[in-house]
Amino acid sequence: MADNEGQLKEKQQSTRDVLMVRPLHFCFNQMASVDNAFMVEEKELTQEQVREKAVKEFEGLVSALTNAGVNVHEFPDTEETPDACFPNNWFSTHSSSEPCGSKLLLYPMKPLNRRWERNNAPINSFLASHFRPDQTSDFSAEWEAKEKALEGTGSMLLDRLYGIAFCSLSQRADPAVIEDWFRLTSYKSVITFHSLNDVYHTNCLMSIGTHFAVVCLDAIAEQEKKEEIERPFSETNRVLIKISTDQMDHFFGNVLELQTTSEESGDRRLVVAMSKSAFDNFSEDQLSMFRQEGQIA
Repeated sequence: MADNEGQLKEKQQSTRDVLMVRPLHFCFNQMASVDNAFMVEEKELTQEQVREKAVKEFEGLVSALTNAGVNVHEFPDTEETPDACFPNNWFSTHSSSEPCGSKLLLYPMKPLNRRWERNNAPINSFLASHFRPDQTSDFSAEWEAKEKALEGTGSMLLDRLYGIAFCSLSQRADPAVIEDWFRLTSYKSVITFHSLNDVYHTNCLMSIGTHFAVVCLDAIAEQEKKEEIERPFSETNRVLIKISTDQMDHFFGNVLELQTTSEESGDRRLVVAMSKSAFDNFSEDQLSMFRQEGQIA
């Protein structure tokens, strides 16, 4: 890769600040379920019980991240946005060390009621005051008018260290919008591919950390694309953690690397966040790979 060691030390794959939206109005979103095979409507619980369960899981995640030393910024949802707890689908932030520089990007969403999430005034105010991007690029209206989408870092996985994006093409990731994103960000390359059973978001089947990558190669349709996806991780000396399609179906791909700062030494430490279901079902060998990279939360 072109970057030398000194340049890489200035770059960061992950962040110590996370923005989370409390799911007070969470429910089964009919608009989003059309092309999302991972969504299963709860038949045994009432809507209120579903919301209570979602809030409990949310509070458990906030607690785990806070205890690990990650800065959590919490915001309310609104009644008309049942999927607001997934804000990474409608915006992404980019640091000055990335090819596009300090930038806030706002994305086109497929379901109508997910587009309304961009109207969350407290979040928009926070992004303007806390993140303070040099530039904001909102390319949502143009593409939503054409009924085309690219749902943020759900639809794409970003290697922020080396300027490479990975994207599983779907109704939530249109090739024309990806080309527009590529122009806006000046990333070095975008690797697109098709997944078996049309996995709607790329972050269901892969995750990228500073020193590791999680990939479900069995879910990728084209053999040559599997090799193209593996190659950058080999070239950057990342540990490749391969998961099965069954593990992917249980959200093993939704692993997120974050970071915190040691109170004693001031050194940066990595945190690997995952669901309890993923933690309980990863093999010991897989978990040991994560533990080599950082603390599991």
